[in-house]
Amino acid sequence: YPRKDLAFDYRRKRAEALYRLDLSKKVRRAHENPAVKKIYEEFLGHPLSEKAKKLLHTTYTPRGRVPGLRPRAAATPPAADAHSPAPS
Repeated sequence: YPRKDLAFDYRRKRAEALYRLDLSKKVRRAHENPAVKKIYEEFLGHPLSEKAKKLLHTTYTPRGRVPGLRPRAAATPPAADAHSPAPS
């Protein structure tokens, strides 16, 4: 399958290029970024503060591939634990 090999090779080369770019940066970690530090000091307070959670954190909402259709249900429902009420 030459197309599969091409796709893999492309992803590998892209990852290598991104890694090289990252190595050239002065700030490589978000928590060491002066701009991020300043925003927390002057506006957000501290990581995981209520304001930081409200403005920066997201939640996952499963969506189907076709607009308007509901996503498929899981193949097997999760096992009920001993503290859950029995299904009605």
